[in-house]
Amino acid sequence: MAAAQANVQALKRWLIKVGKDRAALVKCWDAASGWDPFIRLVFVALHTGGRGGAFALAKTFELLLRAKRANRHLYDYLNDQKQRGQLDRVLDDVGITMQLQKDAIRGLLDLERQFSLRTARPGAINVNNLYSALQNVRGLADLAHYAMYELIRVYGFDCPRNLGVTNRLRQKLQILGLTPGQFAPDELPYVDLAVWDL
Repeated sequence: MAAAQANVQALKRWLIKVGKDRAALVKCWDAASGWDPFIRLVFVALHTGGRGGAFALAKTFELLLRAKRANRHLYDYLNDQKQRGQLDRVLDDVGITMQLQKDAIRGLLDLERQFSLRTARPGAINVNNLYSALQNVRGLADLAHYAMYELIRVYGFDCPRNLGVTNRLRQKLQILGLTPGQFAPDELPYVDLAVWDL
């Protein structure tokens, strides 16, 4: 019994370490690519509807290319298009046709206006309010937890006091004979990244 418990503890420590190592790689990739919290959240929002990471990455890059051509940050470009009544057309043009994804992007524009994620230091943002706002973004649903995980592990945001668990993480941990309750809330974002490919 003691050996089995020791193995569980070792597995938990290993998952957290792997997740932190992977998060360091994502941080480097974001820094090299010029990504910031807003761009990362757009990428997360484009996972809505089960389209997957390849779709989300391709569409994020298409939007970034359009923003670069306009000599604007992605937020400024999308916000300008929204104010002109052209956001739906721009999103349609790059193949983002799912209404939930469009709604999520609109919600993220409002979220950026409220929290200034691109410029505020992570410690200066009330993460409990931010997490609540993410959960209220139409189109994110379960991805609100994932979005918060990304902000914690990639950008150093604090962990909100009631951080939830994605269904995907719950299922992946079940494969390993573990439950989310066996981890502290601030460990969940790293565990999520460790089991991503299971």
